[in-house]
Amino acid sequence: MKINLSDKPKSNIPTLKAGTYQAVISAIWDIGVQKTSFEGVESTKHQLIYRFEVNKAIKVEGDFNGKRYTINARINVPGFFGEKATVVKIQSAIDGEQATADKFNDFDTDSQIGGNVLISTGITSGGNAKITGYSSLMDGMTTMTPELDPEMQEWVKKIASEAVGNETSEFSAPPAPEDTLPF
Repeated sequence: MKINLSDKPKSNIPTLKAGTYQAVISAIWDIGVQKTSFEGVESTKHQLIYRFEVNKAIKVEGDFNGKRYTINARINVPGFFGEKATVVKIQSAIDGEQATADKFNDFDTDSQIGGNVLISTGITSGGNAKITGYSSLMDGMTTMTPELDPEMQEWVKKIASEAVGNETSEFSAPPAPEDTLPF
């Protein structure tokens, strides 16, 4: 007997294939503090959703034909902005150099909207595209401009409404390095 374990409706848009693509950040949505689970351990993490428009046109019958693919990344906001933090990796790719902790004093994620990066993608076990890495554009590449409205979409609002305490919040600047503490 065949069974279908997916309750998600199938899209007629083909999945973005694994590879490396130029992309522009077209929206960043704060979805607040979310309950998460990793290897059976539950915790709460402040999260953002980044939407990237990919420099590849969708080829499908209907309204989406010729539009850019989009791919979203759900990112944890770190308590400290070390080089392994995804937000830092994205900023480093935009700047073309390693972002330092100083860059994140009073950091506003809106400054990343319109930023161009190269994204590496893979395919999840569920068959969906997933971003696996970020790097800078190669010299001479023309930058992209976002085409989509950055307004929070309904599916994102639903996730944000499930935030712990049902509120979104701004994240704070990283703590001062230990050698600059006044005590």
